Amino acid sequence: MPQMKPLLWVNLFFYVLMFLILFMVMLNYMVIYNNNNISNNIVNKNNKKLSMKWLW
Repeated sequence: MPQMKPLLWVNLFFYVLMFLILFMVMLNYMVIYNNNNISNNIVNKNNKKLSMKWLW
């Protein structure tokens, strides 16, 4: 590993963390959108087991 400044490592870590959080939020919104479409298409389904569980 090359010797880099510690500030740059901290910066890289925060960038990766923020991108990961944004990706997880977008993934959760996509799952909620798909589940809503599925439950709207299936009309006569009383036992909806589409529980929204957040990833964190």
